[in-house]
Amino acid sequence: YIQSAAEANKLKMKAATRNFIFLLVVLLSAGIEGNQPSWCPASCSCDASKLSVNCNTRKLTKIPQGLPTTIRKLDLANNRIRNIPTDTFLSLNNLTYLKLTCNRISGIGENGFRGLVSLEELRLATNRNLTVRVLEKSLFGIALTLLPSLKSLYLYQMSFALNANSLKCLQGHPSLELLDLSENRNM
Repeated sequence: YIQSAAEANKLKMKAATRNFIFLLVVLLSAGIEGNQPSWCPASCSCDASKLSVNCNTRKLTKIPQGLPTTIRKLDLANNRIRNIPTDTFLSLNNLTYLKLTCNRISGIGENGFRGLVSLEELRLATNRNLTVRVLEKSLFGIALTLLPSLKSLYLYQMSFALNANSLKCLQGHPSLELLDLSENRNM
């Protein structure tokens, strides 16, 4: 079979067009995945459709500020966060999931969790500098009023032993279904 020069050029153009379209699709896909919502903190990755912010393992020392009030999930695990200042989460009343595991948290300001009225899951586990006294002041004493939707509280692998008095305030919590205290010292 012998092709004319015109047919050969036509086939080359079709192949070039297919390659161009393929490359364009690849580049556009990469751009879509690589673009972050404008509200996303620079060191984090965000999913606008899931209203989530992932700042896991970013060497953060502070909780990012200026997050939109619409986010529902915030992952701050495996960072270097030492403190949760007063009213840090005040405007995040739609947040349902907050993960702060494996940080260096040793202080939680008064009302540090205020505003989290929709929070269903709180993960504070493996923060070995966090003391019972700090938890009693900042979390246990306010859980009934400031976290009315809380269903799951994770406090495993902490370096303390809780006593019955520390946990009394959680007994009457209307929505708490899971309290994970595994791998702590015996009470």
